[in-house]
Amino acid sequence: MDTRNIDLHSSPRSGGTEWRRLSRRDLLRATGGLVATVTLGACTQTPAAQAPATAAPKPTDAPKPVAPTTAPAAVAAPTAVSAAPTAAPAAPKPAAGPPARSQLIVAQTADMVTLDPPMYRARQTQNIHQMIYDTLVHRTDDLKLQGRLAESWEVVDDKTFRFKMRANAQWQDGKPVTARDVKFSYDRTLDPALKAPRAGLLDMVSSTEAVDDSTVVIRTVQPDPLTLVFLNYHAITPMDAVKAQGESFFQKPIGAGPFTFEEWRKGERVVLKANLSYWDGPPGVETLIFRPIADSSALLAELESGGIDIAAEVPPSSLSQIKGNPNLQALTAPSTTVHYIGLNNRTKPLDNVLVRRALNQAIDKNAIISSVMAGLAVPVPGPLFPEARGYDPSVTGYAFNVAQAKALLKEAGVENGFSLTLDTTAPNKELSEAIAGQLKQIGVNLSVNVMELGVLTTKINQGQSDMYHNVWGDSAADGGVTFYRHFSGAQRATFKDTWYSRPELDTQIDQARFTFDFEKRRQLLVAIQKTIVEDAPWIFLWQPTSLAAARSNVKGFVPRADGYMFLNKVTKA
Repeated sequence: MDTRNIDLHSSPRSGGTEWRRLSRRDLLRATGGLVATVTLGACTQTPAAQAPATAAPKPTDAPKPVAPTTAPAAVAAPTAVSAAPTAAPAAPKPAAGPPARSQLIVAQTADMVTLDPPMYRARQTQNIHQMIYDTLVHRTDDLKLQGRLAESWEVVDDKTFRFKMRANAQWQDGKPVTARDVKFSYDRTLDPALKAPRAGLLDMVSSTEAVDDSTVVIRTVQPDPLTLVFLNYHAITPMDAVKAQGESFFQKPIGAGPFTFEEWRKGERVVLKANLSYWDGPPGVETLIFRPIADSSALLAELESGGIDIAAEVPPSSLSQIKGNPNLQALTAPSTTVHYIGLNNRTKPLDNVLVRRALNQAIDKNAIISSVMAGLAVPVPGPLFPEARGYDPSVTGYAFNVAQAKALLKEAGVENGFSLTLDTTAPNKELSEAIAGQLKQIGVNLSVNVMELGVLTTKINQGQSDMYHNVWGDSAADGGVTFYRHFSGAQRATFKDTWYSRPELDTQIDQARFTFDFEKRRQLLVAIQKTIVEDAPWIFLWQPTSLAAARSNVKGFVPRADGYMFLNKVTKA
């Protein structure tokens, strides 16, 4: 699931613990303006054109779930107004680097998957990549689009975008970043022979043209209102170096990001060093280290002992422990993610829609949110969170009703229940066990199988998991993204997932993806959501509030609604 000019660095609490909270109203305002920023901001100078900062919300004693808001309003289609070119930035002056021997250690729940940018779909990997590599455009902490390797752009028409490259951006070997590198990187991602997992995040692009070293033109297959949002996910790599070295380049790559790659000890750590020539200035620390720590107890122990400085993806059950430690900061933000249980629509008896509906009715979401998640979540009736375009508050989903769930199982011919395996990861183990415990009430016995994230992802993509607890992030806050990725038959060649698809739904999904008529688009998304809820290919669970933690001497770390981390401005006192 990229928002924020909202200042979350205020109000230290007693004992040195800080609360930083972005309200759902702020998130709605940010995501509601997202496409406006994409389409209108794209027609002005970037990154100069940014929304003014908003005052930080006052700290609270404890986060409380907020009532769902309505979906963001429709946004006008982009106009073909040119961006006035910005003046060429002056050559970077030698800048004082970060403090010698300073280092920041960040723990995530999973290790990096690869150093090859198109070859993954894991958020933890992207958090590392976006420190090594850079992208054409970028979404700031308040999810506003700005230029990164592109200093400006213009929307030529609803299928054509022209970008002006930043003059002072260079590879970490000192060579300039050019439009040819952008074309090469996008063409490589889309090459069918590569079978890149991230190709699905770029398949709106029909062609890329390097007009000259400083100008790149991108054309799309259809009018796509989220084109610029998706370009933000794609790292640019140096064409000459990759061509010369082939796959060996990605053993020790060079990028154009704020840190250089130093070392990857799989399962242990990734070490990065400050890039003093980065176009946006040197980072705040000399060394940045990522460590994979899946076990929540080990995570908190390392944080309390000072073995790590920042813990991402902290389980809600750790909230009171963090608040009680004067050396720690508790950091929250409403997320652009949903938890769900994927149901294999080919596995018996899950191939019966009555059974899938029964499973939805047998889950008391509020009870789990209260008892296991410290109240840090909001139930969702379907696959979208309330702030996403296409969310319809009139779709109420499945109310908790054990008697009705048993009646549905009887109607489906499985009144005696059944047994299956529920695949999950270590961070979701407790939640998965709570779900399994509730399903026993209707005679469904689940064996909870804890797996490493990468292994589970492969199993899901191959359609080999009967039931799986997963988290889906949509930082675009747009139903079209979720519907295409998880419920379109066009994706089944790459992502088998639940095997769910309906030809008539595929048509609606494509119509929604490729129209700039936002009222028509909204109506299509609402209709799609209703169909998916009725078919129940998932057990629809909740939208969590993100919880992270940091040592009290960490300054400048802002948890983002999309779960991504940009750490080059973070310092340690």
